[in-house]
Amino acid sequence: EKSIQEKEKRIRSLEKEGASKRWSMLTEEDVKKSSQTLADLQASNTSKEMQIRALRSEMGETVGVHKELLVESKAAYREMAEKHLALQDKCMGMEEDFRAAEESVATLEEARRSLEASNQRKEEQIHSLREELMKTTVNLGLLEGVDED
Repeated sequence: EKSIQEKEKRIRSLEKEGASKRWSMLTEEDVKKSSQTLADLQASNTSKEMQIRALRSEMGETVGVHKELLVESKAAYREMAEKHLALQDKCMGMEEDFRAAEESVATLEEARRSLEASNQRKEEQIHSLREELMKTTVNLGLLEGVDED
């Protein structure tokens, strides 16, 4: 177990030496490139953060507009729903009026048929009375002729 620990220490030591050698092997040009790359990345990050802020601001404005539109559309929907209910009520009233009118028409039709039947009976009575009148007139004529004899 001691040998394993010693080997691990040796490996860590070699890793540290390798890292140190790598840093010492960097040239001034490598450091300048790294510094420039770091500066470029920082500038890019700053630019991206500004874009993010602008987009968030724009999103906030868009969300505000959407909320306003939602409120307006809800109000318009409520108004349309109220108009719809009013029209439904009006239609139901008109349907009731129509049913009442139909009932009145049916009652009037029934009364008309009753009057027509009554008129027919009266026509028949008139016809019958005319026939009786003619018979009576004929009989009177005959009686007058008999009286003259």
